[in-house]
Amino acid sequence: MTINTPFPASSVLTSTQMNNMPFGLSKTVTSTSTQSVTGASPQDITSLTVSASLVTGRAYLAVVTIACGIPATGTSTLNFRVLFGADDTEYQSVNLPSGNTGQTNLNGQFYFVATSTAATTVKVQGYAISQACSLVGTTSLHRLTIIDLGKP
Repeated sequence: MTINTPFPASSVLTSTQMNNMPFGLSKTVTSTSTQSVTGASPQDITSLTVSASLVTGRAYLAVVTIACGIPATGTSTLNFRVLFGADDTEYQSVNLPSGNTGQTNLNGQFYFVATSTAATTVKVQGYAISQACSLVGTTSLHRLTIIDLGKP
């Protein structure tokens, strides 16, 4: 879609132009689950899974917020990604230094263009490096939001 397309006074806005525009919020899910993320293989983050109706060729943004407990000793790195069906996005990471009993939040944005029109399972996965890390949904909510950005 061309951005800032001028519309002269005599122009008519077509259905094609309207269908290229963003549709906005598609789905959102919030979780208060607590979970330990371990190992080097990706695991599903509890309750951060939704079924979204994606449309071929449209762009989507998955916005993820996850509350991570900071380890008392040692350092842990958490890597997260979003799966759109079988297609995955790149990992985003948060490094958790030791010596604090608080928490930090991972706020990630994942861009994706749908390759088919179907109800698609969208979920967050993660794994830890160095040591296990606790996701503390009881102190702060975890959230996955899917936004339709329109035709790129």
